[in-house]
Amino acid sequence: MARKKRNMEEPEGKAGSPAWMTTFSDMMTLLLTFFILLYSFSSLDAEKFKLVAASLQSVLSGNPATIIFQNDEAAADQVPLETPVEVPRQEVVQADQWQREQELLAMYEAVSEAIEERGLKAELEVTVSTRGILVNISEAVLFDSGRAEIKVEGRQLLDLVAGVLMTFENEVEVQGHTDNRPINTARYPTNWELSVDRAVSVVRYMTDVHGITPGRLKAAGYGEFRPVAPNNTAENRALNRRVNLLIIVEDEETGGAYGAAD
Repeated sequence: MARKKRNMEEPEGKAGSPAWMTTFSDMMTLLLTFFILLYSFSSLDAEKFKLVAASLQSVLSGNPATIIFQNDEAAADQVPLETPVEVPRQEVVQADQWQREQELLAMYEAVSEAIEERGLKAELEVTVSTRGILVNISEAVLFDSGRAEIKVEGRQLLDLVAGVLMTFENEVEVQGHTDNRPINTARYPTNWELSVDRAVSVVRYMTDVHGITPGRLKAAGYGEFRPVAPNNTAENRALNRRVNLLIIVEDEETGGAYGAAD
């Protein structure tokens, strides 16, 4: 009787889950679908997959998710760069040397042609140096012994040489050289002063008479210290007394190359 009474006092309820469980299940289904869609739209990334799994687990366990995704649009837009191929230094040097030789050869041919056109092949010697093209003029044509004033026949020769120089835009270094015989005068205590003065005389003649841009020209005197032959005979000493016009193909300071004038 007592058992029956207790059963009668218990409230009658509906069978099944509470009503809020349906809403919660729908929400979980939507969240799961959302993450599946995100995963299908993106490429597989192990680190991001771990973050998604951890976030999903956090939501399903009822704890607030601390990390969902790290928005990294810049990383997504990055395109893998090709690994640069390192060219051996020796090959680079060889390529530069080949290009340098081609530039010197082209300038040598151009200068030689310009000299031949003006009938100066017998008076001038053209050679190739490491910096450019050397045009050699004998001292006997330009100057008297121990002096730096240009002779009349020297001026006539320089008039033709100026036409050659104006064919190009290159810088030109005028170099004065002497033999090893000492000089000791009031004006020229040593061969240094004589060689420099001779180079300056040629530079001034080119700028003052022929209007060559002064910025293209430079004067240098080397005295007796750069001979082309031993100073043991009169003929060799005559070879060492000279003025060289160095048509610079590549400047030592700037490394810039020059070409023919238009």
